[in-house]
Amino acid sequence: MILPAMIVRQCEISSELPIQTVSLPTYSVPLYLDFQYGVLYLWCLVDTNTQMQDRTVYIYRTDQPINPSNVSYLGTVKEEDTGYVLHVFWRVGK
Repeated sequence: MILPAMIVRQCEISSELPIQTVSLPTYSVPLYLDFQYGVLYLWCLVDTNTQMQDRTVYIYRTDQPINPSNVSYLGTVKEEDTGYVLHVFWRVGK
């Protein structure tokens, strides 16, 4: 029997790309989203015994039109250098 290997993993997300793909273990629970040293990161609780799975990340600025179908909200952050407020969502799979 393999016991879950639960850890908190930090995942870098580019605040410059409105749509991008990140790869995390299948079991990944978003915990926190914020800038650290000018870089946007997402922290997730993950089970390292599960397979990796791609997730599509969508970043929208306030007042941009969005199509939030089949996505989950991750959080809202303020970009340090520009002051833009970014709203971040993801979709698991394709």
